[in-house]
Amino acid sequence: MEVRYQCDLSDYTEALGTPEAKPLGRKMLTSVLAGVFILFAIFFLTTLGLKQAAAAVIIFVLWMAVVLAFWFTRPVLIRRWFRKHPDFVKPRVLRVEESGVIDQNDLGQGETKWSGFTRFRETPNLFVLYLKPRQFQVIPKRAFAGAQLEEFRLILTQNIRRK
Repeated sequence: MEVRYQCDLSDYTEALGTPEAKPLGRKMLTSVLAGVFILFAIFFLTTLGLKQAAAAVIIFVLWMAVVLAFWFTRPVLIRRWFRKHPDFVKPRVLRVEESGVIDQNDLGQGETKWSGFTRFRETPNLFVLYLKPRQFQVIPKRAFAGAQLEEFRLILTQNIRRK
């Protein structure tokens, strides 16, 4: 199977923006550490002479400021990262073979065996194939015509672990 495509900023944003499920142990550890940090911060502020209610309000306001700052700066950071990876938008030809995937653009050609991919993820508009936790290949679903999409999904499930 051979498909031709070109990625854009929306593909990059979707590939980076889709949250992955965190293991329950990591969620619990994060929650416990956040709770301990909040209690320590309230204790520290009360030892400085603030009342508990005032200390809790200060911690809450600071927490909301951090969340809002992240919410507003994330799109800016994603656009900056996108500009630092100009090869991401180059037109590509992807050949899917029994042994793996051959990716070709105007800079060169590379072959990745199926065993080189650690996992894959499917988003509403993309297939994201992972080589390492932060190194991945994005293939837009719009590149596939008709039955190719189902065929590619089947090939991926047979050869790569799904996340």
